[in-house]
Formats: sequence, structure tokens, C-alpha cells
Amino acid sequence: MDGTGPNAVGASVFGVFEERMLLKLFTNVSDNSYFNSRVVMNIMFDSFFFQGILYWGKGERLNEDYCVNS
Repeated sequence: MDGTGPNAVGASVFGVFEERMLLKLFTNVSDNSYFNSRVVMNIMFDSFFFQGILYWGKGERLNEDYCVNS
């Protein structure tokens, strides 16, 4: 895998989305940045993101608290 092409674009978009979402949701969990990163580096968050992408792609659940830009 050379890190280019359509799959790389999708992976990059998802990576940026995931980072922004995690910052929005979990920045204030603790004062310890290492702990905050460990909280979100858990496989259970993958299903949350993937399920959200399915809903958002259909235009559903766009008014959740984490979707509102603050």
C-alpha cells in the first residue's frame, strides 16, 4: 500500500473527522492528556463513528449535541 489514491483520501477524511469529534467530546474528561487519549483509543468508539457515518450519510440524526458547532 503506497498511501495514495481514493482509499487514502477516504482514510484521511475519516482520520480528521475522528480527531475533531474526539476533541469535541472528550477534551474535558480529565486534565491528563494521556488519559484522555486512552479513553478514546478503544475499539468501542469505532462502532459509534461508523454508525454515525451511516446516519449522517442519510441526513439523519444531524441535531445531536455532538453535531452542533459550538
